[in-house]
Amino acid sequence: MQQATTLFHEEVFPVCSPRYLETYGHFPGPEALLDCTQLSLEDADQDWMSWKQWLTEVGVMSRPPRRRLNINSYSMLVQAAMMDQGVALSWSQLVRPVETVLRTQARFCLLEPGEMRLQRRGVRAFREWLLDTVPREVGDLGLT
Repeated sequence: MQQATTLFHEEVFPVCSPRYLETYGHFPGPEALLDCTQLSLEDADQDWMSWKQWLTEVGVMSRPPRRRLNINSYSMLVQAAMMDQGVALSWSQLVRPVETVLRTQARFCLLEPGEMRLQRRGVRAFREWLLDTVPREVGDLGLT
C-alpha cells in the first residue's frame, strides 16, 4: 500500500505587476477586484480556476467584472500581468494587490510504496530533504 505525505497545498490568489499595483494601489478586499481588469485564462481543459469560482469561494457575490481580457495561454496570461494589463489568478514574479488567498482541496504529495518506504538510507535521506526543503521553497516563491 502506498503512503502519501503532503508537501504543500495549492493556493490561488490574484497577482499583478508592481507598476499596476503602484498605479491603482492595494485593493481593500477581494470585492474590489470586480472593478479592475481581470485577466482570464480561457482553457478548453477547464483545469484552471476561473475568476467567478475564485470570487465565489472567497465569499464575494460574483458579477461581471468592469473589464475582462480573455487569454488562451497561461504564459501569455502571466506576460499580460507583467505588462501592466490587469490582475490574474497566478503566482511568479508578480505582486498581490489583495491579501485574500484561497486554499483549495488540491495538494501536492510525495507517494511512497509502503513496504519499501524507509528501507534504504539514501531513500530516507532524500525523503527528509524533500520534506524539509519543498515547503520552505514553496513559501519563498510566495505560493503559500
